[in-house]
Amino acid sequence: MFPNDLAPLPPFTTWIMASIVVAFNDRDTIDKDIVHMSMLLTLETMSYRAMYVYGNHIRVMSVKEHLTISDYGVMATFEQKCISGPNDQRPVLAKLEYVGWVEEILELNYGVLNTIFLLCNWMRTNYIRSSAIVKRDEYGFTLVNFSSLISISD
Repeated sequence: MFPNDLAPLPPFTTWIMASIVVAFNDRDTIDKDIVHMSMLLTLETMSYRAMYVYGNHIRVMSVKEHLTISDYGVMATFEQKCISGPNDQRPVLAKLEYVGWVEEILELNYGVLNTIFLLCNWMRTNYIRSSAIVKRDEYGFTLVNFSSLISISD
């Protein structure tokens, strides 16, 4: 099976509450935002179709059919422990690139803390040969093959 540090994680609510209890018992300082995010959401959660934030305009993909621009794409690099097989006991920390698009923009209200979440569909980039998901054409434009989506539960 998986090494212990790659085992499936508990649900976020269980994990964050346990982390706060451990930090409190160890007399560590706990950031106020972390405590607020561990509490239940209020009923004031908002959903947006578009948002201008940090100098970027972001839209959800569902509005693309009405527009001639494409500002719903996202790209991120995540650090992830990777193993070569089920018996690999030495996972390697790797930086993996992902591309995708925004499905929903949510503003979650935790009482005194409002947080914006982008719910995105992702795929891991692959630049290798004919199976490449991301390629550059002869004019320098980036082309993405969206046929290998990662399940939202992953």
